[in-house]
Amino acid sequence: PNVVTCNAALSACEKGWRWVEALELLASMPKRSLQPDLVSFNATLGACAQGRACSEALDVLDMLADQNLSPDLVTFNTLLDAFADLPLGEEIWAHAQSRGLYPGLHRRGSHILDTHDLSPGAARWAVRWWLPRLVETTEAAGSSDLPTCEVIVGQEMSRKAWSSGWTVRAAVILVLNELRVPWTAGSNPGRLQVNPFPPRIRPSLECEVPALEKK
Repeated sequence: PNVVTCNAALSACEKGWRWVEALELLASMPKRSLQPDLVSFNATLGACAQGRACSEALDVLDMLADQNLSPDLVTFNTLLDAFADLPLGEEIWAHAQSRGLYPGLHRRGSHILDTHDLSPGAARWAVRWWLPRLVETTEAAGSSDLPTCEVIVGQEMSRKAWSSGWTVRAAVILVLNELRVPWTAGSNPGRLQVNPFPPRIRPSLECEVPALEKK
């Protein structure tokens, strides 16, 4: 075997939710005089995310650092899928932000959150990060002309199938409902209009909450 064939096997473990086997295979590579690369670690992280093996995912991240490899967008998206609803996810999101890995979040303006390039778990933390900052800056501006706020969730058929199994749209709707932020779906299925402002600033949107879709 070589690194390419091992990576193929690790990818199969990721798709099959076989995180124990992925960890064993990753650990065996140096014993075979094979140097794991970033693909090796990202696939193993994906398998851990599938199995919600959070502690093991952090161990893999440490191993990646020990190899002097730098985590990339896939690394953090995968980690944030694993920690989508756990407190450590906020720290991981902040670390990804500090590395400039999500530069396009506000490519269309601060009142629009663009979740392209984000996994479902990353999108959940992006919404939690964006909403309070949006309200704070809008209130500080003191303008009565409030912007229309939207989350761009995109068309799922054109997006990567992330390891969590949820769609980005479903993940965003879930966190909006958790935060009790009113939202509505417009004519464009790739966008959600949200109203994060307190009632004293803008009356609430009228919307129904559909069942969340899974892939």
